[in-house]
Amino acid sequence: MTSAFSSSDAAAIERQVDQVASEEIGLESFWNSDERDHLVQWIRTNNFTKVALQFPDVLLPFSAIVANELQSASTAGIFILGDTSYGSCCVDEVAASHVGADAVIHFGHACLSRSVRLPTRYVFLRGPLDVGSVVQGVKDVLGELEGKRLGLFYDVAYDYCVGEVAERLKEAGRNVTVGQLAKTGEQPDLLCWKLPGGASFDDAVCIFIGHDNQSFFNTANGIRAEQWFRFDPTTSQLQQANPLDSRWMRRRFYYIEKCKDATSLGIVVATLTASGYLDVVNRIQQLAKARGIRSYIISVGKINPAKLANFAEIDCFVLVGCPENDLFTSRDFFKPLVSVFECELAFNPAWTGQFPDGYSTDFADILPEGRLHRTFDEEAAKNAPADVSLVTGKIRNATTQDQVANGESCTDVQLRGRNEVAQISSGDVFQGREWQGLEQNLGRDEPARIEEGRSGVPIRYENDPKEGHQQTLFHHLSLPAKIAVRARRRSREKTLLTTGNGLVAKTVRQPAGVRPRLPAAVPASQVRSQTDLELEVENMGAHLNAYTSREQTVFYAKCLSKDVPKAVEDNVPLMVANTLIGAWDRSQGGGANNASKLAAAAAEDNLCHSFQSFNTCYKDTGLWGIYFVCDPLKCEDMVFNLQNEWMRLCTMVTDSEVDRAKNLLKTNMLLQLDGTTPICEDIGRQMLCYNRRIPLHELEKRIDVSVKPRDIPTLKMLRLS
Repeated sequence: MTSAFSSSDAAAIERQVDQVASEEIGLESFWNSDERDHLVQWIRTNNFTKVALQFPDVLLPFSAIVANELQSASTAGIFILGDTSYGSCCVDEVAASHVGADAVIHFGHACLSRSVRLPTRYVFLRGPLDVGSVVQGVKDVLGELEGKRLGLFYDVAYDYCVGEVAERLKEAGRNVTVGQLAKTGEQPDLLCWKLPGGASFDDAVCIFIGHDNQSFFNTANGIRAEQWFRFDPTTSQLQQANPLDSRWMRRRFYYIEKCKDATSLGIVVATLTASGYLDVVNRIQQLAKARGIRSYIISVGKINPAKLANFAEIDCFVLVGCPENDLFTSRDFFKPLVSVFECELAFNPAWTGQFPDGYSTDFADILPEGRLHRTFDEEAAKNAPADVSLVTGKIRNATTQDQVANGESCTDVQLRGRNEVAQISSGDVFQGREWQGLEQNLGRDEPARIEEGRSGVPIRYENDPKEGHQQTLFHHLSLPAKIAVRARRRSREKTLLTTGNGLVAKTVRQPAGVRPRLPAAVPASQVRSQTDLELEVENMGAHLNAYTSREQTVFYAKCLSKDVPKAVEDNVPLMVANTLIGAWDRSQGGGANNASKLAAAAAEDNLCHSFQSFNTCYKDTGLWGIYFVCDPLKCEDMVFNLQNEWMRLCTMVTDSEVDRAKNLLKTNMLLQLDGTTPICEDIGRQMLCYNRRIPLHELEKRIDVSVKPRDIPTLKMLRLS
């Protein structure tokens, strides 16, 4: 059905969905013996004694291998940084300073923002690139522009092969100028680029090798060119690209208007290492003060909507971060979040009446010597005439010159009592909250003796009195591991006296890397108290949880591998039969076209609100059935149709139906194993049902080979009789 507010069901079903293949990242994609030798030479040449390794989340599984090789080949102490303070593309000098590191090696994608404290070495991922496809794409797409000069830019993942691309293009007769990454502490000409001889690309055609991400957006908007093209390494296609479409720009100008309407401004600091971030904060404060707007500096680590929602009094937020930080484009925040450049457009009178010919996410562009710098005239801002908001229709900038001159631009009037008002300052806004954060309570708390606290990580502190010597963080590195513990305590065997008894897992003592034998659970009173168990798990830095059903209780733990010592054949046809019945809800589309006969009947005759078939496996038996929700007057009709469907499975199920159910069952099984927690739960269930973990390939073979259309009627007749 098609209406003015929705498309037809057929259009939704027939619409093609683009599938994005996820790229698997291996150790060889960024690490080899040559890279190790270069880093070791760099460490030795500069006499570094403590080196911090910073990995993004996708590369953390390889961190121990890399650290081990560097530790073996150099005399410096090697430390692996865990979670980053802000973003993984920025060098986390804050975390590195916690371990006293005198250098940082950054792995993976990087924004190349200039660090101000520590020497940094970058190790980029090496993305796959077909150089021949790039040359052929230039020949096919830019054949008519053969005499034009080409500017070649790229994502950092293709830094290793851009030289070969440039040489191949020059051999084909092209005039190529290659942008160089400023990755050795040099002052870049623009963003992260060193332009040869300060070259201009106004009359050139520029090509970017990489994906349509923030790096391409920044480069294409920062470097003016006659035309921009992007070569996609995944599709091997060269296409013209314009990152600034009119729809995106209209949305950003809407937020600029919202920023102009703000009476309070939150300056969110999302970097503590990028050069010039303090100058930008001071400039924003100056802009806000001249406009009579209260400003607050906020630092909350990694930014998300929930954190900024705590500041409900603030009307608009300005993000001060690296150019690769694209959070300001998110729609999830409750209040507008704008970039530094957008704040400049909103508050600096020098931009009044001017339409910017470009866009920038680099806050350095608005500072002196920046390409988008405009001198701020404070008097012009104070004397700016009142105007009308294009969003709310209200008058703004109505503050008189006398109020601003008297320093009242950061004050407000608040109702104090009956017929009384009081003038408050910016700092008074948050004073009415019950909880205001950690306080010193000077004069109210008794003085305490100063003692040296513990340092290091929870698995083993550096100055732990139980240890006879100190060890570096590297010595404690270990790969993550998970264990599952099964329990045959079932609810059907409990009595009124045993219901609710707590169970804990016995400690398994096996060598690291060996799958432990899964013992039964025992009452908590026979092992240790709940508090003792919680403290032991927490001190290991591990995670312990449990999964409980009517038949079983499964405990699973996530920990480092060094802590692991602490820490039926007719069922498959039933699973296929269960999938044949399936589940349905009346909010779903499809109607009489549902593949499930019962779902089609329920939708066409309005038999029920929803139904779902289930198949529960026990150690010695099982439970197969269906539950549904329906109107009391429809119960008899629903049961009648359900019985007919069950009998149809016993007599006339078709080959195509069984094949569809088998494919759907395999798909659902794979989709359910999308994390370590469901995998551990699946291990526990299979150990209780089959006394072993059945590999996926074996289970798929059982479904394909052992389940025949004739098995469904035979099995159903046995179960229903």
